[in-house]
Amino acid sequence: MPGEQAPPRALNLELEDEVPLRLSRNHFAIIHHDGRYHVRDLRSTLGTLVNGRPIGEHFGSDLAPLVAGENEVVAGGKGSPFVFFITIVDEGNARR
Repeated sequence: MPGEQAPPRALNLELEDEVPLRLSRNHFAIIHHDGRYHVRDLRSTLGTLVNGRPIGEHFGSDLAPLVAGENEVVAGGKGSPFVFFITIVDEGNARR
């Protein structure tokens, strides 16, 4: 839209949202931190759920670790249709 700034990060996935809006322009990122993968909420309006735990500006922490196996990430809080399943391979067990 005219007058809007470009997003601060390059997007890897862009989704269409409909009213009532659940997604923020830059909602969350998956990052590698301290040898593990985490989900970082990017100051979204409604937050992000990671394995049932809310993260975001209003929840005390914007970072949640992903565990080995399947993880559920919900962008836009409880009841949002934007549900992602992210599988983390336990590299120690994968090499056996």
